[in-house]
Amino acid sequence: MPAATATGRADGFGPSTDPSSVLVAEDNAVNRLVARGVLEGLGYRVVFANNGLEAVAAMGATPGQFAAVLMDCQMPRLDGYEATRVIRKLEPPGTRVPVIALTGADSGEARARCLAAGMDDFMLKPVDFALLETVLARWIDGVIPGPAPVESVDSSGVLDLSRVRMLKDLQTGEGSFFNTCRESFLSRVPTDLESIRSALHDRDHQRLFAAAHALKGSAQNLGAAEVGRLCQLLEEAAQRRDVATASELMTTLGQQVELTSAALNAA
Repeated sequence: MPAATATGRADGFGPSTDPSSVLVAEDNAVNRLVARGVLEGLGYRVVFANNGLEAVAAMGATPGQFAAVLMDCQMPRLDGYEATRVIRKLEPPGTRVPVIALTGADSGEARARCLAAGMDDFMLKPVDFALLETVLARWIDGVIPGPAPVESVDSSGVLDLSRVRMLKDLQTGEGSFFNTCRESFLSRVPTDLESIRSALHDRDHQRLFAAAHALKGSAQNLGAAEVGRLCQLLEEAAQRRDVATASELMTTLGQQVELTSAALNAA
């Protein structure tokens, strides 16, 4: 899965009172489930912020409590860019908590925007689990783990089966982590589709973009590759204010969600 990092360890990073704690700023429920499973599997304690305002509040409540921040760039109320700017202004002199951007945009412009906001590193969504381990170890401990085994990508055209296998490898005390994520996704997808339909009916391009973006994040994290691709195209149509294309995509998306739901239930 593609992912990228932008910088190496920098001077000025102060010690954390709890080097095992990571703040995750993420508004998507399925993404939070995946983040918890991965990070707890790596031995970190996870604290969540549902938006940028909550992230700023968590960072300011007890300075030094987090070893790193995983910051989603697109969130309600306050986005990840502005939240990072505020965090940098509030940090005590001589300290700097690593902020790692999580974004779906893979471009030089996107990376430059993250760095300009005060972020320290850059990862593409859906996050590659092995790369996340490497990035956190580098920023928190200053070390780079040995290379993880490379898993071949085997896509059925509906599901990214390599992603499904990674989720199945994560175990929790409650049983299969993949099953937990699957049920969360399937329970939410009718509401997500209705949000997209409603925004399209109202010709509300901003709402359409936000609704497509939310479903895209959940789908990509679970390995629903084609649903994620269609949502990306819906985002682009919303940005162009292209109602005709968005309507066609909505029809295809509804059909694809049915296929994907059946594939997830059979996985």
